[in-house]
Amino acid sequence: MSTFNTALPTPEADNIFRLQNNQEYLFDVMMYNANDEFVRLRNQNINEFVLEDNFLDFYHKGYLVFRNDQDALESLPTNPPNSNNAKSFSNFSYVDGNKVLPFSFRGDSRDFLIVDIIPKLNNQSFDYNYGEEIEKVWRLKFVFSIYNTEDIIIENQVGVKYKKIYFWDFTYQLLREKNSDFSTANFVDKEGALLKDNSERGIKTGLAIKNLLKNVFSKDEGYKTEFEEDFDEGYTSIFYSSPTDQKSINDLEYLVERHVSSPGNNFDFCILRRERFTNNWSFRSLKDYFSKAYNKAFTTNADSGGSFHLEKFMIGNYSDTEASYNNISRTPTSYKNIPSLPDYSYIEDFRFSPPAGFSVQDRLVSKMIHTYDYNEKEFIVDVQENNFEKNLDIYKKNYIEGLKGDIGANPFSSLTKNYYRVANKNYDADYAGNFESKEQRLYKGRNDFLKNALFLNNTLNFTCPGLTFRQAGRFISVDRQTSIPESKFDNKLLGIYFVVNVRHVFRNSSYKNEITCVKPYIYNDPKNNELIL
Repeated sequence: MSTFNTALPTPEADNIFRLQNNQEYLFDVMMYNANDEFVRLRNQNINEFVLEDNFLDFYHKGYLVFRNDQDALESLPTNPPNSNNAKSFSNFSYVDGNKVLPFSFRGDSRDFLIVDIIPKLNNQSFDYNYGEEIEKVWRLKFVFSIYNTEDIIIENQVGVKYKKIYFWDFTYQLLREKNSDFSTANFVDKEGALLKDNSERGIKTGLAIKNLLKNVFSKDEGYKTEFEEDFDEGYTSIFYSSPTDQKSINDLEYLVERHVSSPGNNFDFCILRRERFTNNWSFRSLKDYFSKAYNKAFTTNADSGGSFHLEKFMIGNYSDTEASYNNISRTPTSYKNIPSLPDYSYIEDFRFSPPAGFSVQDRLVSKMIHTYDYNEKEFIVDVQENNFEKNLDIYKKNYIEGLKGDIGANPFSSLTKNYYRVANKNYDADYAGNFESKEQRLYKGRNDFLKNALFLNNTLNFTCPGLTFRQAGRFISVDRQTSIPESKFDNKLLGIYFVVNVRHVFRNSSYKNEITCVKPYIYNDPKNNELIL
């Protein structure tokens, strides 16, 4: 029991995470369950904490490993000395600094992990309250549901045991559990609803998603559900009633999948996210994301990162000391939205992967969408809307033309053509329901192509010193800080990347970020032969 002290620590010592470079973080990790049992873990006992942010998941998730010899966490005496069991724990705040309670896993996903992490940003003693605008950027603050646990035995170390807990956002857990009994018919004109057919009982898909979330997380149950101002309402309407055998997460996935944005966004697909710190729901088209990546005309003589651009990373490797090269910049040049921190914004080793050929030939092809019109008694096949070359053109307009290319020119697509796909000798086919409009059916064909085209693209994966402001759904730039000759590879490697996955890894006395990002373009013309079979 001596290796695991569950007494609530003092902020000056036990919940301050100190890195090897003496950078300090408020690192508060506490387990709490519905029985009002809680324990605040000491950092000395935490072996590994990993928090993952994937752009395609609206929620955060991860795992925690801590020392738990002799099952110390659950073996606390019920009436330990100097404790005050009469007081209860409420509202996720500490009632008594000397209070000790036993903790027992319920095993029903009502065991919670409360996480609060933020770096020390100034010279104040231990005051980590910086104001909402700063904390939106720097603070990692979550309520997670513990959905699984396991014991880890260390071979040849008698008596040493670790507990590993797996967690994800409590919001996601509730969506997995709750049947919503949701119908869009409840949100149309009540008087005329009975006289309308199903096609007239629909609402915009974005509004349907909003109302579903409000229905699941209702005010009556004490939830506060708020949305970003630019939440995409969509272009098409949908009539939907939840089947009796489906959970709310299935309803949500169904509606999100069928959503298409406005004509101004070229009917793009949208991604649902729960924003950090504020917990607001956002729903933006990918075109909207990319419009915030780069500002070509920041000033007369300089460009900059857009509002969603986070940072510039420098690659440090071999440098030719015998010569000096005047290399062109493939990244934004001004300071705006593009900080580069010498001790943090560098890449030593990385993995760069071009699009996998088998995935390109399997998924980036024309897609013929079949449906049947029961009223007109005729088959419909959407071919022109989902043609390979047209898909590629939308891909360029939405995600490439706004980025940085060679002087006076747009960048080029990293995806190449070949004859079989252009001539529709290599294509795919799928079926969509007859109740879906022509524009809505784009989700099944063209938008599926766009999603694959982005996420199966040139991929950069690297590890770097950790910072909490890094997150998925934002942009970074990658450049060289060394002097080497220009190469075609630099046109592919260097430039603006879209971040799709960030892992915050706290291990012993180190903090690292593991980042995966994609780059959908090449700086200048790769001069690929696109006439081959």
